Amino acid sequence: MIVLFILTLGLYYPVWFLRRRKALNILDSPKKLDRWPFVVCLAYFVAAFFVGVARAAAGPESRPGVAGLLFDVGQLAVAS
Repeated sequence: MIVLFILTLGLYYPVWFLRRRKALNILDSPKKLDRWPFVVCLAYFVAAFFVGVARAAAGPESRPGVAGLLFDVGQLAVAS
């Protein structure tokens, strides 16, 4: 799983849960998995990747811009 996480740039886990959600919901559990958290996570990873590429293309002396700052704040919120 670690190798696939690295090869897919972090997209492996959200995709794995989306593909296995139906089978996990069949299990005898009072709580069922919704699709939206995994879709949001996947969209965040993809958007963060493209913002990172844009930041790298702009060079080290450029300012991060609004999108970059929003993703930095989002990372702080998730890490806390």
